[in-house]
Parts: sequence; structure tokens; C-alpha cells
Amino acid sequence: MTLSKILPAMLGIAAAAVAFAAQADTAPADTATQDWSVYGNLGYNYLHASPANISVDLGAINARIGARYQKYVGVEVEGAVGVVDQTISGVKVSLDSEIAAYAVAYYPASDKLDLFARIGYGNAKVKASLNGSSASASGDTWNIGAGAQYFMTPKDGIRVEYTRYSSTDSSPADVDSFGVNYVRKF
Repeated sequence: MTLSKILPAMLGIAAAAVAFAAQADTAPADTATQDWSVYGNLGYNYLHASPANISVDLGAINARIGARYQKYVGVEVEGAVGVVDQTISGVKVSLDSEIAAYAVAYYPASDKLDLFARIGYGNAKVKASLNGSSASASGDTWNIGAGAQYFMTPKDGIRVEYTRYSSTDSSPADVDSFGVNYVRKF
């Protein structure tokens, strides 16, 4: 299954969840719309890769929207753009964009703390520039990660996570990502 099929399906689910959440304020208390919650994230990711024994460290701003069904499962889609580049032997390396869709499993450790694991599929595009010339490459990835989110108020929290992006082809382009995000429940 390709990202072009997965991403629209996940976006459709997230859009439906937003519609359910919007109706939840006006719907009777006994309806199933109370089972869904919607959230958004905005944050920073530190990305590290070591293709061909060359260390590459980049930074990205990411945004995410997700829908959670009751306590334990959800879906989310994310996108990121590079904001910190690295120059290696005169070649500037940067992340142009990254998109992905995930299935998420949650474990509510307390009223304010959730632990989670996620698995998904995505695509990343990188760019290399040297003396005014540039080349871009993109690749699909299988992604797996885990983290925690802590809520200071009923709607506002912070999320920390680790995600491993593994290339779907034989290239050594696996990336480790460490992120910190602001979380807002809608």
C-alpha cells in the first residue's frame, strides 16, 4: 500500500473526528461522538542520520493533527519542514519536507500522563546544494516510535517522543528523530 492511499484515508478519518468533536458540544450526552477526541501538535524535531558513515544532523518544525478513540487507540497525520541545515565538505544538506500517517496506541498512566507507541508510513524529501547547484531526493519510510505526553491543563500539554524512520528500499537512509511538541486538545 502506498502513501498516496494511506494519507488520504488517515486525513479522512481525522476530518471525520474533527466533525464529531465539533458536534460533541451540541449533541446529547449519550451519543457516540463523546468517544472521539481531536488534538493538534506543534513542535521541533532533531533528526540524526549516518548514511555511508557520515553524520548528518538536521532540525525541523512539525505539525500534527490526530484523532483519538476513547482511551487507547488513535490515528494521526504529520508534516514537517526543515529549519536547521548542515554543511558537510561544502555541501549544504537540508530537509525540504516530511509527511506521514500513523496508527497510535495509548496507555493512560494517570489523569495527566499518557504513554504511547505509534507505527506509520511516510515520505521525506531532502536537498543537497553546492555552488548554486542542487539536487533533491525523496523516499518512502516505515516509521515506528514511542513517547509520553503530560497535560498541565485539561487541554494543554507537552509531548516528547522518539521516532525511527526506516527507508523502504535498501539505502542506508534510516533516521532517528527526537521531538518536543506543544499539544492542544480541541
